Order: sequence, then C-alpha cells, then structure tokens
Amino acid sequence: LTARRSSEDWAALREEAILHLQFSMHLMWFQNEAGHGASFEQPEHCGSWQTPYWPALQQVGFEKTGFDMCVYGLVDEHGAPLKKSGGIAANRPLDDLRLRCTCQQEHGVVEGSVSVGPDKGKRRSEVAARYPEQLCMAWARLIFRAVR
Repeated sequence: LTARRSSEDWAALREEAILHLQFSMHLMWFQNEAGHGASFEQPEHCGSWQTPYWPALQQVGFEKTGFDMCVYGLVDEHGAPLKKSGGIAANRPLDDLRLRCTCQQEHGVVEGSVSVGPDKGKRRSEVAARYPEQLCMAWARLIFRAVR
C-alpha cells in the first residue's frame, strides 16, 4: 500500500486527517463549553495525541484512558486475542474502561489479510478497527451513567 502512493498523495491524506481531527476536537470543545459530555477514540499511541489540539482539551478537563482491546473480546479469525491498544479522551470519568491485557495465550497479529471466514481477503487492520461489542457496551454504560 505504501509503495503505491506518492508523497503528494500522502500529504493530501495527512491534510484531510488533520482537518477531521480539528473538527472532532472542536466538537468536543463545544460540547464541554455547553456542559455536555464528549469523548473521542483513537489508537492509544497514534499521532493525534501529539498534536496541539489535545493539550488544549486537557487544559479544560479532558483525560485520556488507555485500554487493550483483547480484554474486550477483540480476536482474529482463528479466535486468538488481538492486543490492540486504544485510547478514549473524555470530559467524564472513564476509569472503568482502563483494562489491560492479562491474557495467558499468544496474541494474533494485526498484519496481513484475513485467511478464513466472512472477512476473508480483507486487511486485518481494517477488521481489527471494528469496536468489540463488549467495549461498546462498557462505553455506553459509562455514557448512560453520566447523563442520568
């Protein structure tokens, strides 16, 4: 994939990603200013957390919670857990999501293509980008608790 894109293509993709990030961060800022909850998910160690936008949100009370998705049921097509770290920033407590891997079995890798099943031929990174249902339910419980 990398070899097929020119430096101009990568620059355009980065610019688009920055615009999306700015928009998302502005939404979170406005939600916070209005007294509402807001949250934002990104891979735990991605570049979004290194931009100037994230410290600005930290200054008004947003905190990042890290977690491992294998704890929430992320597995590969063979049932092996996938240790993909996520991060959610929010202006409400998310400590209940801060779960780290305690798996005793070997993890699958988020590389290459899926070899069997309904996602056969798709990139593992694309399939692993889907939120596990257990994570969605835990996140939804926290949101529900915050608005009650």
